Amino acid sequence: MLRPVALPWPRRVRPPGYGAPLALAGLVVAVLAVSLSACSTSPPAATVDGQVITEAQLSQELQWWASSPAYVASYDAASYAQYEQQQLQGGQAKWFKVQGDGSGPGNFGTVWASQVLANMVEAVAVRQYLARHHLAPTPTELAAAWAAQAAAEPRAWPQFPPPLRAAVAERDADHALVEGPLPAGAEAVARRFYTAHAAQFWSQVCVRVADIPQVGAAGAAQAARLAARPGRMTGWASYCLSPEELLARPAAFQAEVAKLGPGQGGYLRRSYGYQVVVVASRQPVGFSPAVAKVIYVASQEQSQQTSSADTPAYRDAAVVAILKAARVEVNPQYGTWVDLPASYPGYPPVILPAGLHLTAGQ
Repeated sequence: MLRPVALPWPRRVRPPGYGAPLALAGLVVAVLAVSLSACSTSPPAATVDGQVITEAQLSQELQWWASSPAYVASYDAASYAQYEQQQLQGGQAKWFKVQGDGSGPGNFGTVWASQVLANMVEAVAVRQYLARHHLAPTPTELAAAWAAQAAAEPRAWPQFPPPLRAAVAERDADHALVEGPLPAGAEAVARRFYTAHAAQFWSQVCVRVADIPQVGAAGAAQAARLAARPGRMTGWASYCLSPEELLARPAAFQAEVAKLGPGQGGYLRRSYGYQVVVVASRQPVGFSPAVAKVIYVASQEQSQQTSSADTPAYRDAAVVAILKAARVEVNPQYGTWVDLPASYPGYPPVILPAGLHLTAGQ
């Protein structure tokens, strides 16, 4: 799901913590114990070609990410594994966590917060590039990105607030749009992911529901008969839902809709009796080269296909070029926008968090 700070490439996989390469071989990281309050309202957190990312926006995004216990636990566990690995290798090490060293609920770790900000900088730079070229992802590509994240992160994804889920899906779809054709074998990787999670890839489901205000066995029997032959009842309530809208419904309703195909019915126990649910239609997100590219960017399976630390993953090549061309300024409270040494060609500039220093290594 995430790539904490010590991991090398790629940066853009899963939610932040994707891993800016701050502990690559040949670089020495000197660590200071610092933390970052997310409540500041002073100067901009960063600017990207004149577009401001405010501290309020950064604060909101930090809170959104940290609102998922599954995400926080996963990030902290992965970061701790890297901390142990660095210790075994005899290097200076610190366990970077989502939460900082302060006691307030808005206090976050500086390294993690800098990664979130870097992710926001990248999103703005890519969106600016698309706007200059009059490009935007299609609804199908956005739906595919949302579905890929939901499939790859079934625990954390539902815990994030809707604005963050929409932003992550949009960023993945934007990212896929700027990249070139997939390399050999990549479409097969994406197709395997799609096939394994095909039930997640849809953009709209239309349902009909009817209430049975009768408890006990008699109500259950009536609900079962109606679910089996829904055409026999009139007065249904009919409506359509996006994946995001379905996610806002009770878990039992989500599960019932998920297991039903078009024309199939089921029923749920309610306090007043039973509710019959029939799926009238479901609009699938079909597999295509564009969808394959979105999956390749967004899915966890893709992150397992990345190249070595010496060679950036293919899918970030265009984003690297965009970031290198962008004029980025970062509030010193959060770090410094720096280029990595020439010994790491193909890597993008990164936000070097406040309290960390990169020096020439081997």
